[in-house]
Amino acid sequence: MTLVAFWLALPFQGSGDGSAKRARDRARSTSAMQTNIPAADLALLERIRAGDVPAFESLFTMHWTSLCTVAALYTHDMAEAEEIVATIFADMWERRATLQITVKLRTYLHAAVKHRTVNWRRDQSRRNTLIQRAADEVPGMGERVPTPVTEVEQRESFARVVQSINALPDRYRLAFVYRWNDGWEYADIAAALGISVNAAQTLVSRAIKMIRARLGE
Repeated sequence: MTLVAFWLALPFQGSGDGSAKRARDRARSTSAMQTNIPAADLALLERIRAGDVPAFESLFTMHWTSLCTVAALYTHDMAEAEEIVATIFADMWERRATLQITVKLRTYLHAAVKHRTVNWRRDQSRRNTLIQRAADEVPGMGERVPTPVTEVEQRESFARVVQSINALPDRYRLAFVYRWNDGWEYADIAAALGISVNAAQTLVSRAIKMIRARLGE
């Protein structure tokens, strides 16, 4: 699998130092309590904790397809599903020395997928809200972000909005996101940034003008 080769190439630190060894020892000390884990899963987990690459590749290969299929039921997008599952495996490998798993590995992985996909859907909802708020706030932007839109059009439109927001100077970007993504009042933005309410309003107003100018390019 090319994805697992990519993740395993990441330069995770500390896998061979004393602290990592102590962490593995602590993880192993809990093995006696892990009665819900089949012997084969426990053996595989111990190898992964020790940094055994073939063992991790085996886990990846066994569960990749089924996990992506489950994730896609929530995302309705296989590319997004694969990214979610790849992130789960990447995090698992990075935390391998301290993994504390008390259920079957399959159960653990599927629970992780459910948790990540629920968070993904929540984030998607927030992004859609941001699009609508920005469309209402920026004159002319509503025409560029039609509602309702197809999934493809929505992703493309949101990508343009995100690029425009990310291009803002830091304080302008923070003020805009606090206002239109998080729904903060100007007084809250002012307190967070250490500025006056009028200054917060100015930052948001200028951010909107910058976004509008960028989208009109």
